[in-house]
Amino acid sequence: MASPLDNQRASNLRHSVYQRILSQFQDDWATRLNVDQMFVLIDGVLPFEACLYYQVLPLFLEGNQLHLGMVSPDDMAASD
Repeated sequence: MASPLDNQRASNLRHSVYQRILSQFQDDWATRLNVDQMFVLIDGVLPFEACLYYQVLPLFLEGNQLHLGMVSPDDMAASD
């Protein structure tokens, strides 16, 4: 069973990861990003295996547009 200290460490780690991710984006994008939503998008919209294969990460939905982070933005196969 996890102790409160373990829970606090896990929470601090999640916060640290979240801050490191946000630091890579411009301010206007950072306000739109939600790491929890990214995991929901991976589970529900873009399969994890596709994310790995094409090296993309779903960032957020805006209307009917899915915004992706891509390792290689010029990769036409991943863009399609």
